[in-house]
Amino acid sequence: MQGTFLARPGQQLLEHLKNVREIAKCIAEEISIDEHEQFKDIVSIVAVFHDIGKYTTYFQRKLLGEAVNPKLSDHSYISAVLGAAYTMQKFKEPALVQKFAPLIAFTAILAHHGNLPDVSEEIPRITKQDMAKGINYVLEELTGIHNERIKKLKKQLEDLQKNFEVITSELSDLEVFLTPDIFTLENCVKTLYHLRRLLLELENSPEEHAELIALWVQLAFSILVDADKKDASGAYLYVGERRQIPHDLVDRYIHHKEFPDSPMNWIRVELRKNVQNSLNEIQQLLSRKSGLILTLTAPTGAGKTLTALDFALKLRKLIEQERGYTPRIIYSLPYISIIEQNLSVIEEVLGLMDDFKKDRSGYLIAHYHLAESLAEPDETEIDYKIYDSLQLLIESWDAEIIVTTFWQLLHTMIGYRNKLLKKFHRFSGSIVILDEVQTIPAEHWPVVEKFLDLFSRRLGTIFVLMTATQPLIVEKKRKELNKDVHFLFKNLNRTTIVDRTDVSSLEELLDEILSCKEHKSRNLLFIFNTITESIKGFQIISKYLENVYYLSTNITPLDRLNRIHEIRESMSRKHPTVVVSTQVVEAGVDLDFDIVVREIGPLHSIVQTCGRCNRNALRPTATVFVTSINERAAKVVYGSIYIEATKEVLGKYFRNAGFINEEKFLELTEEFFRIIKERIAKEAESEEMWKNYLRLRFQSDSTQATISDYRLIKDEPRVSIFVCKDDEDEEILEIFKCILAEKDKSLRTKMYNTYKRKIHERMLHIFVDRAKKNLPPCIEYFEGLRFINKESLDVYYDTMTGFRYTDEELKGMIIW
Repeated sequence: MQGTFLARPGQQLLEHLKNVREIAKCIAEEISIDEHEQFKDIVSIVAVFHDIGKYTTYFQRKLLGEAVNPKLSDHSYISAVLGAAYTMQKFKEPALVQKFAPLIAFTAILAHHGNLPDVSEEIPRITKQDMAKGINYVLEELTGIHNERIKKLKKQLEDLQKNFEVITSELSDLEVFLTPDIFTLENCVKTLYHLRRLLLELENSPEEHAELIALWVQLAFSILVDADKKDASGAYLYVGERRQIPHDLVDRYIHHKEFPDSPMNWIRVELRKNVQNSLNEIQQLLSRKSGLILTLTAPTGAGKTLTALDFALKLRKLIEQERGYTPRIIYSLPYISIIEQNLSVIEEVLGLMDDFKKDRSGYLIAHYHLAESLAEPDETEIDYKIYDSLQLLIESWDAEIIVTTFWQLLHTMIGYRNKLLKKFHRFSGSIVILDEVQTIPAEHWPVVEKFLDLFSRRLGTIFVLMTATQPLIVEKKRKELNKDVHFLFKNLNRTTIVDRTDVSSLEELLDEILSCKEHKSRNLLFIFNTITESIKGFQIISKYLENVYYLSTNITPLDRLNRIHEIRESMSRKHPTVVVSTQVVEAGVDLDFDIVVREIGPLHSIVQTCGRCNRNALRPTATVFVTSINERAAKVVYGSIYIEATKEVLGKYFRNAGFINEEKFLELTEEFFRIIKERIAKEAESEEMWKNYLRLRFQSDSTQATISDYRLIKDEPRVSIFVCKDDEDEEILEIFKCILAEKDKSLRTKMYNTYKRKIHERMLHIFVDRAKKNLPPCIEYFEGLRFINKESLDVYYDTMTGFRYTDEELKGMIIW
């Protein structure tokens, strides 16, 4: 009878358990934590027991297509209870990790086909007094879901007992030796009682103990989910060996690449030298097992991307020497526009290696919703099984360098969802760069600080927080890599912020600009806080000036990329170029203007705007005008606290001369963030979220905040609109319709992932409430998906400013 049990059609259960255990052990081997051996033992048990419930004849009959009660063929709960029972037998030491190992195993196994739960709701409230009255009393007292589960468990255990010898024989091949009592209901009830006691003890444990157990639950869950899915898809066959990247690769790249002459070059050289010099100090700190929280603060245009990559590769080499493992590099950014820009730089650097093109996905993975899938849609035939495997490698960050979004990064760190936590274990020992870290809202700082600190202490993660405007996140625990940061800012005079908050209208400012002849031949950038204001501004500015371009999220990503290319072409031909935009150009978009007009916003955003003006210091000091024509809109978008703090700091400096030179920018932003930190009270929600995390309450139906409530971007109903401007767009729309019509869910997902870039770059995502008076028709029967064809562009989509709002909407609403 041995070998007749299946995990799924075509795979024996023993083979699956063995594969998952081996994959999980390989992953766990890379984890950089204290008590590493104990953790590997727990992970091994979790891997073997995660599907032990599939040994029931109920599950086996279900695989054969027989009609079976779905409750009895379910395997997660019985597997979790048996995994915890075996862990209790295996670990009898009083040490912290061994004591809580059953709770870790139970939670990871129970949730492996879903998301991490509120563990207190998954374990019945059995008391010592209940147990003293006997098992029958306990069973009679259980109600609700726990009563149903125990009834199901009783039948499943009776079923397993019939095949005890066969199951025991199979599991002995995995060095798991079962005792006869493990499949008894009494043993399982005792296990549940023990789990409840552990949970109560955890709630009363010191924070340093509770945080370790919560972290180990996430880690064990992450490894199990990753290993399980890799075996199911065969993805582990594609992982291969770790790749080596020369630590001096950026040095070689800079030596070979011809950079244009610029007065900023000395700043870039100085920055790299400062950061490289800091490696000596960092090397001394590597003797400790914990990680580090580092900052890299430098002016805009100082070459932070190459400097950070250079630092990470050199630090990676030092860690190999000092700690004996090779860390991955996780490079995260807030916006897709700058992700693709920085990704191209990293690709150029890695392209110096001979085998990079052949083995690109082994070296570099881009993980964000527009990233190209590894199956090219131009292929006449796509092997979807291979595609599935490679897609899983992307989603589990199986590469040396991973480029991703803040959303992916933070929702994984502060995470409970199955698909996101699959890559959670990659944080262990990694070097994590957060570029443009100032874009994390200050309201998020308390909870983000908690997890940055936790990961650096417990997982050996090294964080690099990088920006020109450094926020006050983990202020007391961080180290600055650029020791001459003040010197670099003091020696720059590219831009001057000029106070024009007295201007009452855009027309008044335009009259002033045009009255100066030299301004007419300059490249101008106007930044507004909302789409509403930017469209109105574009309409007004187009009456005054020629060669005016529009940029915002109100046009499709494809149109934005093409528009940026057109702007660069215009500037390269020395044509005076005018751009009207929203904040989309503030961070990372590599455009350089002579004059910028910026509506009042958060001070760090204004300083980032200065990075779009005289970026390479090729001209005398350029001007950034700050206006306050529609302060109400700024407060709606950013919040009153940010705008009032900006007015306070700017007002203090403007009082002296009416302008602020670049040498003061660092001082300005430090003062601004100090005010923000004081005025944003310690978030009660963040504290509650953290306390519930320590109690293993990952999500909850109650009003209490848990990490399932964390949102980097606030949820607000949106409608997705596919825009067709030409024949190619219409071809992609037809493919999209075919994908939507595909009834096979698995095939539909594969097809969508293959074409998602071409689909999404033609799509707008508009807030429903702000566009409900001019919504285009639905795609087939999908209310949340709409389309604009070529014939209806005049009604719904302006080729310059994008989605068309009604005049009433533009007048009465603030749209951003």
